[in-house]
Amino acid sequence: MKTIVTGNPRTGTSLSMMILDKGGIKAEHNLEINKAINPYGSFETHNFKTVPEGKSFKCLNALELFDLPAGEYKVIMPVRDTEQIVLSRIETFNQKQMPPNMELQKQQIEKQYRFLRFIVENRPDMELLEIPYDDYFLKIDETIDAIAEFVDVEFDKKKAKKAIDPEYYKIRTVEEVSANLLKK
Repeated sequence: MKTIVTGNPRTGTSLSMMILDKGGIKAEHNLEINKAINPYGSFETHNFKTVPEGKSFKCLNALELFDLPAGEYKVIMPVRDTEQIVLSRIETFNQKQMPPNMELQKQQIEKQYRFLRFIVENRPDMELLEIPYDDYFLKIDETIDAIAEFVDVEFDKKKAKKAIDPEYYKIRTVEEVSANLLKK
């Protein structure tokens, strides 16, 4: 079995990978990829098709997820409010202004979620666990328990919980992000 984390960027995919890694399902990754935007690393690899059994990896590209060879996959997908994703991207990537097409971006994020769900639902070798982003921070024990039960292997819940840094939990408002943009 291999464990995959998928979803949209800025939804908790790297956090999910850290939880798995600390819990005992070692992550196949290069911590230097995207280190500038995530101090813990983004837990990504470009060679996930060669990941050995028993490890975890992140696959954000739906077509690459679809093209994985037959196997046994447990797929974890963090799900976050689309507006929060867009606002997080604005801050993370130091954009200079609010996007004029914010609604379009939110629609594209929802489309990506639907496509990922469609792929997993239509692959008999994949099983999906969706985790609301807020639950990582507001329901820590329940979320770690759900992950441990889902992966159904020896899992160190105590170590996995240490991956969660409450300082990273933010609820952003358009007004707050707009004000921060004006300060730049």
